[in-house]
Amino acid sequence: MTIARDFRGTALQRDLKAMAGMGLLISEGATNKLVYRMKETG
Repeated sequence: MTIARDFRGTALQRDLKAMAGMGLLISEGATNKLVYRMKETG
């Protein structure tokens, strides 16, 4: 089942990487199995 045929995972990866660069997310794991999570606050 395909939800969105025109969805590009590379665009999502780019956005997640940018958010990690801003300090909003933390990335963990190997390059091909990255996991992004929200940064803990206070």
